Formats: sequence, C-alpha cells, structure tokens
Amino acid sequence: AGDLDAAEKDLDGVLAEDPKSADAHYALAIVRARREKVDEAIASLKTACSLSAERRAQAPLDSEFAALLGNPAFEALTAA
Repeated sequence: AGDLDAAEKDLDGVLAEDPKSADAHYALAIVRARREKVDEAIASLKTACSLSAERRAQAPLDSEFAALLGNPAFEALTAA
C-alpha cells in the first residue's frame, strides 16, 4: 500500500526462504525501480529473467520499468 521499505523487506524475506522465486525477484525489481535504486533493480530483474523466460519477455512491456528504458543494462537484459 505504498510502503516500499516494508515491501522490500518482505520480499527479501521471501527470497531468503525461496531464492529461486522468479516472481519475488521480479517484484523486488519493481520495488527497487520505484525507489530509483537502478543498479539494484537491474540486478533483481537479471535474476528474475535468468529464472524465467516469461519475465524476460514481460519486463520491456511493464510500465513499472519505464524509468529504466534506455538504460544499456536494462536494454541488454531484455533484448530478445
């Protein structure tokens, strides 16, 4: 509900129990992108994409990552 600190903490907890959850890594990337933690968002997204081809396809279409469009690391990560 807008508490990005709590969301990031909760997702870190989920990942501590299930480090291979592509959905949790993807959600964490969104939270970090909203917090303008670009490098951390890309790192989380990279993990999500390595775990799920669906996440790689979804990321460039997701408006949550609009601030990352044009970033070379984001573009390389989401290139088909």
